[in-house]
Parts: sequence; structure tokens; C-alpha cells
Amino acid sequence: QAPTNDDSCAFIKKNCKSYTAEKDSVEFVSLVADFKLICDDADKVKWIEIIQAGGSLIGSIIGGHMGDHLGRKTIFFSGQLLIIITSMMSTASRGWIAYASIQGVNCFLYGVIEVTSLTMMMEYTNNKYRVVMANAFQWPFAYMTIALIAFLTKGWQNFFVFLNLVSSPLTIGFMLFLESPRWLIATGKLDKACDVLNDIAHRRWNNTKAHFTTQDISSIHKNDKKRFYTFYHLFRC
Repeated sequence: QAPTNDDSCAFIKKNCKSYTAEKDSVEFVSLVADFKLICDDADKVKWIEIIQAGGSLIGSIIGGHMGDHLGRKTIFFSGQLLIIITSMMSTASRGWIAYASIQGVNCFLYGVIEVTSLTMMMEYTNNKYRVVMANAFQWPFAYMTIALIAFLTKGWQNFFVFLNLVSSPLTIGFMLFLESPRWLIATGKLDKACDVLNDIAHRRWNNTKAHFTTQDISSIHKNDKKRFYTFYHLFRC
């Protein structure tokens, strides 16, 4: 167990020129053990958490605007791919600063795809099922999965490796996603919006026997001048 009180830290400073963690004595080798984040460096753990939370906050703010201007699918898939890359980069960290920097970028990307994915999924569904997408998100399943991976891998580096082995096939599957029809209509891409709507209405999904043309949805699209919305407009009356 890592020393957490002043007496233990004082003893280490007085009697030890260097020290390493006994990795066989714990069930999971954490960052604290590998980077020796104890005693005078114990506060570095909180700094890592702050950087991660800050990256996620900034990403969630900017991600909404990125999805609005570049497309939900583009931002979602790109973010997922970059998250896998940055997660694997984390395993090569040799100190807490490098790890915190990479995880700051990783959490920024997570914030981006968090708001983009929820928006995209809700825009796929109608009013009847939209509440399901908003309230039955995948977090509980993710928490159970990562807890199992942590229990089996026994170390933070192996944890990241196997976590990405699980998520990589899912990311490839995300390539099959279609762009949000609402976003396509809002940006004036009516032909592509019709393709998506007709795919959703196909008999392999719900067999509604509906077929949409650009003429059917042209009345939805307004030819008003496009405005560039910012974070300020969320609070504007």
C-alpha cells in the first residue's frame, strides 16, 4: 500500500535514495505506482483529474459547434478514431506530465463525441423513441465493461491496450452509420437527406413503404440566410 501519511513519507525521504513499487503486492498496478505519485507528488493525481475534466468540458462545448458545421457523422467517427490513437499513446508515457497531456487531448475528443453522438442518435429517432435515446445511454454498460477489463488486465497499460481492442471493432462498425437527416436538411443537402430517410424507411428496418423525394422535403428547408451560431447564443434571449 502506498504511504499516505507524513510519518511514512518522512521515513522514505530519510532512509531511501530511490524506491519502486512492489507490483506483485497489488491487484492492479496503477499510475500512482508506476509514476511514484506519493508524498510530495501525491497532488499530481488531482492535477491529472483536473486536466481530464477540463478537456472533456472544453470538448463538449466545442464539439456541438463542430457537429453543426462539419456534420455529426464526420465528427463522431473522426473523434472515435482519434480517441483510440491517443489512448494507445498514453501507454508510452514515461511520466505524469506526458500522460496528463495526452489524456487532456483524449478527454477533449471524448467531450466532442459525447455531445455529437447523443445528438445524432436522437435525430435518427422520432418523438416516440427519442426519450429512450436520451435516458438509456450506454454509460452503465461501459462502466461494467471497463471494470471487468481492469480486473483481468491487472495494470493500467494493459488496460488501455485491451480497452482499445474491444472498442476498435465497434469503431469500424460506426463507418456504417448514416449522416443525420435533420442535419442534411438544415444544410440544404436534400438529395443526401432523401437517401438517408429512404434507408431508414426500408423494409429491413420498419417496412413503412415510404419513399421520399427532394420535392417532399423541400418545404422543410428554408432558404433563409445561414447564421454562424456560437456558445453565446445558448444564453441569448
